[in-house]
Amino acid sequence: MTEKIVQLNEEVIKGQIKEPVRGSVEETLNELLEAEANKLTKADKVVYEDMLKSPEKEKVKSGARLLIRKLAEASAIRAPQADTIAHEIAASPHPYIIVCGDFNDTPISYTHRTIAQDLDDAFTQSGRGLGISYNQNRFYFRIDNILTSKNLRAYNCTVDRSIKESDHYPIWCYITKRY
Repeated sequence: MTEKIVQLNEEVIKGQIKEPVRGSVEETLNELLEAEANKLTKADKVVYEDMLKSPEKEKVKSGARLLIRKLAEASAIRAPQADTIAHEIAASPHPYIIVCGDFNDTPISYTHRTIAQDLDDAFTQSGRGLGISYNQNRFYFRIDNILTSKNLRAYNCTVDRSIKESDHYPIWCYITKRY
């Protein structure tokens, strides 16, 4: 599925800034974040569900090894992507930065820590609960994020669980300048 993760009205943005940031922010984020979502197949998700339904020691042991190996491979692929995005954020000449999207990794991951290193996490700042945004096949994670520069304040960060058409719940918040 090549559905865009981030959609921006570039004409409005170009009107707000003197020159566009190297290429399209929308294209860069969508290509990097969608390139390798994860290495888990439907068969891997069946292994996971089977472990939950019938948690026998050997089944859990072999299933966990398989899943951890695949997740580690996906994480290794995302690491240089996260480094690239972090570099773009650090090099940005713009005073206000908002980064949002599906990171395909949890808040304790290298991907999240690297991209968010000089940014505030909107959900951590103003969300309630666990913030689970991915909700399929008994995998429940917060992998969708809104990050803002320190001179912005996010509030009322919400995961909209009413949307059933996607394997992700949308996350949204209000953002205002800090004075």
